[in-house]
Amino acid sequence: MKLPLSMIRDHVATAMSAEAIGDLLTMAGFELEGIEEVDGEPVLDIKVVSNRGDGLSVVGLAREILAKDAEAKPTPLYERAVRRFADVEIPEPSEGVARIETPDCFRFAGLKVEGVENGRAPDWVRERLAQAGIRSISLLVDLTNYVMLELGQPLHAFDLDKLRGETIVVRQAKPGETLKTLDGRDHELLENQTMICDAERPVAAAGTMGGEETEVSSTTTRLLLESAAFRNTSIRKTRKQLGLSTEASYRFERSVDPDGVVSATRRFWELLQASLPEAKAVAFQDLYPGRAETRSVRLRLERANRLLGMIVTPEEAERYLAALGFHLTAVGADEWDVAVPGWRPDVVREDDVIEELGRVHGYERIPEWLPDGPTPLGGVHGPYRRAQLA
Repeated sequence: MKLPLSMIRDHVATAMSAEAIGDLLTMAGFELEGIEEVDGEPVLDIKVVSNRGDGLSVVGLAREILAKDAEAKPTPLYERAVRRFADVEIPEPSEGVARIETPDCFRFAGLKVEGVENGRAPDWVRERLAQAGIRSISLLVDLTNYVMLELGQPLHAFDLDKLRGETIVVRQAKPGETLKTLDGRDHELLENQTMICDAERPVAAAGTMGGEETEVSSTTTRLLLESAAFRNTSIRKTRKQLGLSTEASYRFERSVDPDGVVSATRRFWELLQASLPEAKAVAFQDLYPGRAETRSVRLRLERANRLLGMIVTPEEAERYLAALGFHLTAVGADEWDVAVPGWRPDVVREDDVIEELGRVHGYERIPEWLPDGPTPLGGVHGPYRRAQLA
């Protein structure tokens, strides 16, 4: 994933250079693959492993920097992102915008906006997208891509006037249905594929690519913004069957945080208002049938230090985990119940939390020790050796 340095600095106040940030992220498990200068600005190319979808965003990597570097400070923008942009006003939730008819959609938020002019995005948005390797298309599309880079939540903008019934239905495809995607390709759909539909037909492949018939254009004056969370295996299956691969599917296959769905909607609306003050959000609906209970893991610091082979103090453990978004409740001497945030589905047991402590504290700080105990002579001995010599 490519990120311009300025987007990182929007979220983290730090004096570190691009090289130093790259080294820090590498030691945190996000390998720096290279730094190139684009339009006079360093752009970091970061490798994100398959079980860390939270790292596919500026906010996710900013979280790692803030956890590992005690001198780095969160900016107001980062703090607003942590608070889910709660200060951005959107309409009170209502009904009729969308409905969910498949267990493969955990959450769906739809925002209807009127008074839109889909022209050119601000230069600063276009420049940052170009630095990240994303082609500028139009104001609405560029803002969805920009929010995806910032927060890791893919969005999609539909032309509301092209949606039959002016509503969205998330469901499995029906026999005989087809979809022409934005790349101009026609697809015959299978019943096991999750689709975004209007009142009559599929209009997008869920989490993968929109449909040509409902895309926004220069004539769009009303839009419906989709922000959703899907089962990652469903997106992977559909994407492979359709032969598609997109920035959105790349993130959904690695899981996105269902609790960030509305946050991304608010951020998009904030950016759209800055470009189109006359636009008006007229309806909003948030469906969340797949809400999961917060996972909690018991952490024993004595065991953590024994497994890591180094000492992490209680104060350090609390600071590291809090900076990573975990919530700790003390249950005894140097023991906590650790509530796992929704963007970390990979953390399921105590050893996973201990790994977080090791990553942030620094594996390079593990003391070096010479081997202790007898070292047997290598090679083949006894009758096996004699047989070998015979």
